[in-house]
Amino acid sequence: MYQTRAEDANITDLFSRSNRFVKQDGELFYRTREGELHGPFSTESSALFDLNIFLEVVEIEKQIHSDYGVQLAWG
Repeated sequence: MYQTRAEDANITDLFSRSNRFVKQDGELFYRTREGELHGPFSTESSALFDLNIFLEVVEIEKQIHSDYGVQLAWG
């Protein structure tokens, strides 16, 4: 199990508040706006980490599209 600092967000709270996270057959997934499931993940923290990377990539691709007019995967 991992330890958190007092100022860290409670990952369990994030999972219970968000409908992006799904537990299916004992495995964790997150859902994109397009309805795709990403996973499975063995821990909540690994799913949250991957979701944050996914969202960063989407934002970078949106910026590239905006700056250069290039259509990318999530555009």
